[in-house]
Amino acid sequence: MLENKDAARMLENIVGVDNFSEDPAIISSYTLLPFATRMAGSKDMFDMVKLSAILLPGSAEEVSAIVKVCNRYKITFKASSTLMHAWSGSIREGSIHIDMRRMNRIVKLDDKNMYAVVEPYVSGRELAVEAAKKGLATHIIGAGSQTSVLASATSGWGHGHSATTTSYSGRNYLGSEWVLPTGEIVRWGMVEEGKAGHPGPGLVGIHRGSHGAFGALGIFTKAAIKLHPWPGPTQLEITGKNPTPGFRIPKNMKVYLLAYPTPEELGDATYKIVDAHIAYHIWCQPMFFHPQRWMGDSNDDHYEIWKRLQAAGLTEKNLDQLTVVIAAYSEKELKYKEKVMEDIIRETGAEQCLPGFLTEQDMERFFCAQIAVHKPCTEFRTGGGEMTSSWGQILNWDDQMKAKKAIREMQKKYVAQGVLTDVAAESCWGGPIEQKALGHTEFVNFTNILDLEFVKRQREFLDETKEFAKKEKLLGTTGLYVVTAEGDQDASKHLGNYFEYKKKIKKALDPNDVADSTLYLGASRPWVLP
Repeated sequence: MLENKDAARMLENIVGVDNFSEDPAIISSYTLLPFATRMAGSKDMFDMVKLSAILLPGSAEEVSAIVKVCNRYKITFKASSTLMHAWSGSIREGSIHIDMRRMNRIVKLDDKNMYAVVEPYVSGRELAVEAAKKGLATHIIGAGSQTSVLASATSGWGHGHSATTTSYSGRNYLGSEWVLPTGEIVRWGMVEEGKAGHPGPGLVGIHRGSHGAFGALGIFTKAAIKLHPWPGPTQLEITGKNPTPGFRIPKNMKVYLLAYPTPEELGDATYKIVDAHIAYHIWCQPMFFHPQRWMGDSNDDHYEIWKRLQAAGLTEKNLDQLTVVIAAYSEKELKYKEKVMEDIIRETGAEQCLPGFLTEQDMERFFCAQIAVHKPCTEFRTGGGEMTSSWGQILNWDDQMKAKKAIREMQKKYVAQGVLTDVAAESCWGGPIEQKALGHTEFVNFTNILDLEFVKRQREFLDETKEFAKKEKLLGTTGLYVVTAEGDQDASKHLGNYFEYKKKIKKALDPNDVADSTLYLGASRPWVLP
């Protein structure tokens, strides 16, 4: 509850009584921060931070008015779109949380110029469905198709399965409607009719940088997003049902699931496929993703499938896997790409993966999981037990494979001690970007967050991967290593001391420090690992 009743009344008047709440039960529903439990060392994932109120604005003007009240009464605020990730939650005690879900429109979809203008609550799947009707596709991040397109483009990061042809979120960002921390509204780029480009040098570098400011530099109410060609039908045929639906694989597409004995061989194969420009989608993923994300309907199913994979010796044998989807606009083009793919499979010694497990239904489910990124919406880092190794990205693919091999060995030690869950030694997922050698990977790991000793030991593993990244000079531009303020400061020492510029930008744009900057600068951090 807000201490200042005048401020509470003003905020309620801005959004209306139905869109303002100080009810403890409603506030509590906004305080689930599963990832933060690793930092807090707490068993309780709810109510880790006591918030004051929840507001649901319906326009940029309402957002601006809210922010101006926050400046007047020195109230901290944080906005969220789909609130999928812990970093989208409010961290400072007494903050108000601004839920942008009422702003949920695709404002514009320009098929001629291949871009869309969206509001915060438009999900990747929503935009993809509408874009496909016009022969276009949008980038969907690996966190799932239910996540906000605007959030990953303006304020966070996001790499997804189709990055080789649709790039990644920050690269598809063409303009925004931006409410500064002072309440001023700035519009730039293609959010306005007839306008394009940047209003000046380095604006995106200032307010987004590599991995976004996580709300510390204001609130984005619209974003212009670049779209890409979609070679599939205007509407995919759905087979099966939730939670593991499938897509009928179009006749102009073909799916491959390959396995290689070492990261180096997987890396070489990836380069060959990328150089040939034949893949619509290319992605490496660990074995444990299969039962978790597309082969089963429940946790019991996942466990039974995993036991079958173990019994067949596949969990240890096929550690380094590569998914490739090829697509064509003609029968002749498809035959050419299939022939090139067959040559690469033969030259690199790839093994067709999961023999005996892939029924037609399996392939349809697998295709859906890759194209729609649908399963993470129900299972992505469930329960807060999953974390990504702390190291830098985005890097060239050779360095990604070097890290893949080294971090696998680090994990084994913690698995043997019972600290991390055994996922058959492999936990790396990711893929190349824009048909080039550049790529993104993450190395996920699981622990029991109800055991605080395990939580501490998991942090030891993350620190070990961080030191590896520094020693090997593998400090790229995203990843868990640099998306927390303390990791960002550490990485900054090795990358031109950029953190000092972030502090100057924050001070210039937010003189009253009302936009929650905990994750951006580490200010007023209320929790620490015991």
